[in-house]
Amino acid sequence: MHEALSTNQIIQAVQELFEVEVSRHWVADFEKRHKDELTKKKAKLLTSQRGAQSIPGDVAKFIAQVQTVSDIHPMSAENVVNYDETRVFVQTGGHYVYERVTKERAQKKGRKGINIGSLITFVAASGKILMEVWIFKGKPQKDDEESGVLTAQFNVQASNLSNRITRQKHPIYFAYTATSFNNKELHAHIMDQFGKLWMERGDNKHCWLFGDQLGCHKQADVVMKALGQNVMCWLLPANCSHFLQPLDDKIFANFKGKVSSKAKELTQAHLFSSEDYSKLLHLAAYEAVEDAFTERVVKRAFANTGIWPFDPARIMDLAKHNAGLKKQKTKGKYLGAMKRIAEGVITPQKQKPKQIKQGKVKIQANTTFSPWQLIEKENEAKQQQIVKVEMKKAAASQKAIDKQTERAQRTCAAAGCDIVSQKQGGTKQWKKCPTCSKIFCKMHHAEFNAHVSGCMQTASI
Repeated sequence: MHEALSTNQIIQAVQELFEVEVSRHWVADFEKRHKDELTKKKAKLLTSQRGAQSIPGDVAKFIAQVQTVSDIHPMSAENVVNYDETRVFVQTGGHYVYERVTKERAQKKGRKGINIGSLITFVAASGKILMEVWIFKGKPQKDDEESGVLTAQFNVQASNLSNRITRQKHPIYFAYTATSFNNKELHAHIMDQFGKLWMERGDNKHCWLFGDQLGCHKQADVVMKALGQNVMCWLLPANCSHFLQPLDDKIFANFKGKVSSKAKELTQAHLFSSEDYSKLLHLAAYEAVEDAFTERVVKRAFANTGIWPFDPARIMDLAKHNAGLKKQKTKGKYLGAMKRIAEGVITPQKQKPKQIKQGKVKIQANTTFSPWQLIEKENEAKQQQIVKVEMKKAAASQKAIDKQTERAQRTCAAAGCDIVSQKQGGTKQWKKCPTCSKIFCKMHHAEFNAHVSGCMQTASI
């Protein structure tokens, strides 16, 4: 179970924790008073690592690296950018469900509905949307291009779409994958496109692009190419994106509220419309971006996470709080209690055992944040991989030599004979020279006698 707490559950929890009986009206008032801190919505399943006490140490290293580079490339509201991927799913009845996409998928209860796809958004701390990428499942259909609702190619902008969504000023791109999620190949295209858009600005400023530790974000060749386009790809510390990533703060929450209301309106309007319902859903989702990603909401999200204005004290505060190391005031204790109650009804995500795959370079997640460090780590890992492969080849070559030598020791020493004994030194019917240990099969006893005589004479000399 990972739904919001019911009113009865909150009443019961307050009674158990504080030995106080409260009414349903008190719960409603409590939610209104703390609506900024409490959200009544479906929760993403979190791993136990999200509260690990190692988080503050990792965050401190992240802050130090950012501060070092910021002396060379200053940060501003225009060049600090966050990007993330979110899944878009429409439940039966017109309700939208949004879940943040990470390298570990959430285990959620299945519900009937329509999977729109996933959305990758690039937002700047100034409050502007810089780029928007929609990813759909499968392959482009012919009617997609003809209808003007969807485009068949990745690098086609919103100008080719229906006029109902061309009011958006930022570029919109579309792509298809087998899963409707981002992958390494597609991510390389997306980053190349963003790099080109950034270079078109012509101000020669470097972009601070913050993202999570998704596997496709850690491709050294993609990161290196982005650096050539003045885009610095920074990785947020592992298990910290839920409090450090602006898109996970207020932006996606506001997104959910906007699209839910649009979905309800769409369900009613569809009763009197002959248009295809699934295409109407796509249009509603496109329009929701403009309404939800407002300048005020985006700026507030960056400030709340401490990413911009860059606030090391705020970031460390959040890290300690999520690691359970920060002392709370009275208000915080009550809110913390509600959080613990919610965690009690959220199903823990099953931890998958770590597997080491041969032939692939692995980057340690918690220690790599800057693009230069990622490239350096991967180069080191590649060198280690080369050394490992060479050692493996040498070991295999030596093993083959040893096997060949051992077989020669079990082969009859008579000229032209290739009979091999099953045992080292031969069996009972085989003859072994006491001087040089060569063996002869039962068919070459005469050769054995001649060999022993010659061998003994040579030894006596």
